[in-house]
Amino acid sequence: MANGRLQRLEFAVVHCSGEDDNTRAESLGIHTTDSVGWQSARWSSYPQEIGLQFEGQVRLSQIQFLSHESKISSKVELYTHTPTAEELAHKVYPPYDRTTWTRLGCFHFSSNEKSQYRARELKTVHVQTEAVYLRIMLAKCHINPCNFYNQVGIVAISVFGEMSHPFQKLRTPPSSSPPVDLKDIRPANVDELRGAESQYDAVTLQRLREYAALKSKAVREENYPQAKRIKEQMEALKKLGTRLLQLENQKRMAVQSEDYDAAQRYKLEIDQLRRQTSAGGTGFVNNGNNMSAGPPPHQQP
Repeated sequence: MANGRLQRLEFAVVHCSGEDDNTRAESLGIHTTDSVGWQSARWSSYPQEIGLQFEGQVRLSQIQFLSHESKISSKVELYTHTPTAEELAHKVYPPYDRTTWTRLGCFHFSSNEKSQYRARELKTVHVQTEAVYLRIMLAKCHINPCNFYNQVGIVAISVFGEMSHPFQKLRTPPSSSPPVDLKDIRPANVDELRGAESQYDAVTLQRLREYAALKSKAVREENYPQAKRIKEQMEALKKLGTRLLQLENQKRMAVQSEDYDAAQRYKLEIDQLRRQTSAGGTGFVNNGNNMSAGPPPHQQP
């Protein structure tokens, strides 16, 4: 797929500092309308790092990043490795973890508070540099009520430019359909959750939306056992979310009436339920160059 006159460059993820279940970094180059991309592990330390390798030495022109709607890194730094003349001559270059890096620069994602964490920010970065690797460093997340585990997430990455010196064909995860533009990747259209804001607390509602996206993906891939497991997990989470919302309301009323002993009891029960959710997991089975930010970010409803 081309972006104007630029070629879309293939890449493989060769390094990842951590990832959550069902949101693995290797999927960052697979672009479907319901892609869920990568998310860091829960309670990650920062910065998080993702490393991309190209099929040779490439001339980078444009890099696009589609952020998760609530698990948002506050800052992203980019580095590249450009092969030496000797590396080019022998078509051999150092492994990712022993290479030297040139810093390109950094950009920032907004906190997304204005959209109530429902939109996704698409950031376009313009560069002019040669590279074999791209190193992506993600700073700590923006804190918000929908990101209970302090994670960061990138839904998809697209890289555009030209191939200068091809080295090898990379093994990348297969995709059942041609890639779509990042602007066409949208949060799941979850009719079953419309109007659910009054039924569940904010953290549970966000998790239900993520599970709904995974269920939609499983159905599209005809992985019906996986879709069934996700549906069962969602039903259990809905019951938990209803109880959490009750406790949150009771805690708020206790604070308003200055009954701080009761507020503390509610808080402890809420924390206990959150820990149970965290410990239980999802329950799913996994089968010196110029750099400038692009135009204002594209917000996806």
